[in-house]
Amino acid sequence: TRANRLFAGERALEAARAAAGATILHPEDLPLAQQVDAIRSAETAIFAEGSALHLLQLGGRDFGKVVVLTRRPGHRMAKHILRPRCEELVYLDTAEQVVVGHKPGGQLRISKALCVPSPERLERALAPHVPELRGRIDRALFRQEAGRDLRGFAAALGPLVYGRGGRSARRMIAAAMETGLPGRRRASAWIAARWVKAALGRRLARLSSVRSGRTTS
Repeated sequence: TRANRLFAGERALEAARAAAGATILHPEDLPLAQQVDAIRSAETAIFAEGSALHLLQLGGRDFGKVVVLTRRPGHRMAKHILRPRCEELVYLDTAEQVVVGHKPGGQLRISKALCVPSPERLERALAPHVPELRGRIDRALFRQEAGRDLRGFAAALGPLVYGRGGRSARRMIAAAMETGLPGRRRASAWIAARWVKAALGRRLARLSSVRSGRTTS
């Protein structure tokens, strides 16, 4: 989906897949029935892990080969539901880094994470399924697009990812810097700035609650 990029460099991967003969679908552009028909007629359907996979849950059975590029290493989204519906179901772990914060209880807030793969790892993982893709991912374009996605991710962060305060911010900043992507310092500054904003918002909310309680009493 173009609406919410959670897979860094996806535009470059789409361009390479299109050059290799694939049809690129964005679910927000098509009615549900057309999406189902397109997946049913595909020899191999490749998904980036996310809400687009729910299409297979809604679309019945008898799908062909489905390949899922995971955003969460080791995680197999909806595997028990999708396995009986597909002729073949393959999950590929492609993340080099995952930029992710925490929930208040300390669990990783994966639904708000950014997966950062490398083009080399993507090509190796996809080679058995899409051999035409090998060598087609433009490295310079991938870095450019992945850097743009990292900055966009950081700029859009809300308070929910800072469930462990400064620890969440430090984790995300470290992961962002380790990507080596262009704009990583700017992204790190945005992560820190949004953490400060979130902390101030919580402080003001507590003060408001205390004052309200005093007024009521």
